[in-house]
Amino acid sequence: MSSYVIDINNEKQRSLILNICFQILSFPYQEETESLLLGFFEFSSHDDVTKLLQKVFGENGIIIMCHVTKANSKMEFYVNYDKTLLERIMPIIKDWYKPFVNELQNQHNVKVKEWKENYDIDHSEDILRNRIIDNINDLLPGFNYFVDFKWSYNDDNDNNYSVCENEIGDLIFRSDYGGIYLVIETKWLNNNHGDKAKKARIDGINDVKERTLKYKELAKKRFNDIVIGISYTNEKGKDPIHFVDITDEKIFNAIKANKNKKIKKNESSFDPGLMGFMAGTTITAAGMAGIGILLRK
Repeated sequence: MSSYVIDINNEKQRSLILNICFQILSFPYQEETESLLLGFFEFSSHDDVTKLLQKVFGENGIIIMCHVTKANSKMEFYVNYDKTLLERIMPIIKDWYKPFVNELQNQHNVKVKEWKENYDIDHSEDILRNRIIDNINDLLPGFNYFVDFKWSYNDDNDNNYSVCENEIGDLIFRSDYGGIYLVIETKWLNNNHGDKAKKARIDGINDVKERTLKYKELAKKRFNDIVIGISYTNEKGKDPIHFVDITDEKIFNAIKANKNKKIKKNESSFDPGLMGFMAGTTITAAGMAGIGILLRK
C-alpha cells in the first residue's frame, strides 16, 4: 500500500487546510475553551483526511474533530478553540500559503511604484501614509505587501471598483500569513493646546475609527476574505494604532508573534481532559490520549 503524501502544492489538500484555518480566524475571539463547528468539507478518503489533519494540526497540538454525516457523506469538522489557538495556527497558515507569496510580491512592487508616482508630498495625511508604506515591516510586521490606495467598493453587477467622490479608503496591505488583508484609515490630528484643538482631535479620532469599521466591511465584500482594520493617527504621546475590535487585535498579534518563526513540533502541550465535546457526547481523556485528530463515523 502506498503511503499518503502530504504536499503544500496539492491544491485539494491546501484548500482544506486553509479553509479550516480561515474558518477559525472568522470566529470572534474568546477566552473560554469550547468545541466549535467549523463546517462541512468534502474529501475523497476518510483515512487520507485523518493523516493530513493529524500531520498538519495534531502535531502542533491543535485538535480537529470530524465525523461523516449520513445525509450527504460530507465530513463535519469541529475545533477545540482556546485563547492560544490563533497563535498556534499562524505557522500552518504561512506554510500552506507559500505558493501564492510570489504573486503578492509582484503586486506589491507595482503598487509601491504607483504610489510613489502619485502621492502628494505636501499633504499631511499623504505624508503619514507614505511613512506607513516605507516602514511597514517595523510598524505592522507580517503585513508586508501593499495592495491598494485611494480605493473604493462599488456593489454592481460588473464588480467595477472605481473611485467614488467622498467614498475613498486609504491603504490596504496583505500578509503572507494566508493573504489576510489589513485596511488602514489615517488621520492627521491637531496636536496644539487649547479646547478647540482638543475637540478637533476627539472628533478626528472618532471619525477615523468610524471610517475604519466602514472600510473594513467594504473590503470584506470586495475581497471575500479575512480582513482586519486599524486606524492610524499622529496623536501626541499615544499609540498610533487602534484596532476595530479585539478579534482583529488578536489576529494581528498572533501574526506578529509568529513572524519568521516556526512553532516546534509537540511544543504546545494540551490536556486531553479538557477536550471538547461533539453532538452532546463527552470525549474522555483515555479516549483522546496522544491523539491529535478524532474521526467519528
